[in-house]
Amino acid sequence: MQRVERASEVAGVYLAWQLSADAYTHDVFTAGPGGERNWLGRVHRDVFYAGGVPVPANGQLWFELVPISVDGSRGTAAVAAAAPFPRLRQHS
Repeated sequence: MQRVERASEVAGVYLAWQLSADAYTHDVFTAGPGGERNWLGRVHRDVFYAGGVPVPANGQLWFELVPISVDGSRGTAAVAAAAPFPRLRQHS
C-alpha cells in the first residue's frame, strides 16, 4: 500500500505491487474481520486507486489482491493492511 488519504469516514487508497510473470490481471478487494470481501475492481497493471472506501469503526483497513492468469485461474491472495488511524472528530 502506498498511501491512504482520509476525509470523513471514507478513505482514498493507493495500492502498488510488483507484477508477477504469470498474472494477467488482478482483482482488488477490501477484506473484513469476519472474512467478508468487497470487490473494488480489476486492474491489468501494478497500481490501483480506490476512492470512497468506508473506514470501519476500528480504523483498520485490509485489502486482498488476487492474481488471475490468462486462462482465468486464480492465484493465492496477497493481503495488505493500512495502519489503524483514529476516527475524525466532528466539529460543531
